[in-house]
Amino acid sequence: MRRMLKQSALVRDNNFKGGLKEYAKEMGKIGKFATQLKIAGYVSIATDIVGSSIKVYEAAPEDKARTTVVETAKVGAGIGFGIYASYLIVGLATGGTGLIVIGIVAAGAAIAAKGTSEIAGYGAGYIYDKVESINE
Repeated sequence: MRRMLKQSALVRDNNFKGGLKEYAKEMGKIGKFATQLKIAGYVSIATDIVGSSIKVYEAAPEDKARTTVVETAKVGAGIGFGIYASYLIVGLATGGTGLIVIGIVAAGAAIAAKGTSEIAGYGAGYIYDKVESINE
C-alpha cells in the first residue's frame, strides 16, 4: 500500500514534497474542513426553511398559496443545487487540490445555490400565475 501511495501522482506533486506524512496532514485538514462545511450546510438549510416559513406565515390570505409554491420551489432548488455542489467539492477534495481552492469553490457554490433558488422561485411564481389565470 505504501509503495502504491508513493507512486501516486498526488504524493509526487509539488504540493506534497514531504511525502506520505505531509499528504496525511493535508487530508486531515480537508477532513476537518469538510466537517465544518457539513455543519454549515445544516445551518443553512434550517435558516432557509425558517425564513420561508415566516414569509408564508406573514403573507396576505389571498397570496398564501402563491407564496407557499414560490418558497417551496426556492428551498427545494437550493437543497438540490447544494447536493450537486457538494459532489463537486468532494470530487475536488479527493483529487488533491488545495484547501483554498476548495474554500473558493464552496463559497461560489453557496452563492450559485442562492441564485438558483431565486430563479426557481421566480419560475414557480410565473407558472403559478399562468395556471391561476387559466383557471379564472
